[in-house]
Formats: sequence, structure tokens, C-alpha cells
Amino acid sequence: MPFRAPKVISALKRFFSEKNAVAGVSDAFLIVTVINSVMMVTGLDTPKEGRFAYVHLLLRLGILTGIWFVFYFSYTITSTKEFFRDLQAGIGRYIRHNVYDAIAITYTSLVVLLCVAGSTGLFPLHGGRVLYQGLLLLFPAVCMGILVTKVLGKKDEPKT
Repeated sequence: MPFRAPKVISALKRFFSEKNAVAGVSDAFLIVTVINSVMMVTGLDTPKEGRFAYVHLLLRLGILTGIWFVFYFSYTITSTKEFFRDLQAGIGRYIRHNVYDAIAITYTSLVVLLCVAGSTGLFPLHGGRVLYQGLLLLFPAVCMGILVTKVLGKKDEPKT
């Protein structure tokens, strides 16, 4: 299959056209975290160590959420309510209809869980280069999981 620029541009537009505030914050967090992790692994930035590494990631998410909330207050409230209504219809259905948003939201959720475990000391997580390599490996793993869920998930039945 030859490379087709319009298909790539269309995919990028779908990725960056979030349906709700949760997806918008998650998109921004995913992009910043992956870029920052590449910088940490390649040595362009010094990897954070210990609990500070996890607190740093949570602070980044808090700052992005705060910025989004300040600039898009009413949209944030209404779209977040709609997001949770969509989830009540079923997570699998949400994933099938919002693949790009599901990738970003799942990645962000898993990183938050990791950060809570690392910053509270529940598990002996030390941060450093290994953390950022793990964050980079988590991204394709989440992509594969979401795509498998989309492909193998049950299809929506047409309403009659």
C-alpha cells in the first residue's frame, strides 16, 4: 500500500479533533509525555528520580487540566457530562466510535494510576530512565489494546 498524504492528514485531524474535554486534556498529556519521555531516554533532559518523577507527571497533568478548564470552562463542564453519559452506554462502544480519544484517555488513566502508586510509595518505583522507557513502551501497548478491542469487540446492532 503506497504512502498517501491525504490519509495521514485525515488521521491526524481525527486524532486532534477531540469530542470532549477529557479527551482534549488526555491528547495534550499524551503528546507532551511521549515527547518528554523521548527527551529523557535520549539524554536531552535529565530523567527525574524517585517520587519526584511521579509527582512531576501528576503536576503536568494538573497544569494541562487547569489551563483547559480556564480557557474552556463551560465547554469543559458540558462535554465532561456528555463523556460520562457516553461511557454509561458501554466502554466498548465508546472505544469503537472514538478510537483516537480512547487511546489518549486510556494512556493518561494508566499513567495516573502508575503515578499514584509511585508517589504514595505503595510499590517500590524509583523513576529514572526506566520509568520513561516504560512510558514510551506503554503507548504502543495501549494502541494495540484499543485496536484489538475495536476489531474484536461486538458490533453495534442496527436499530430497526
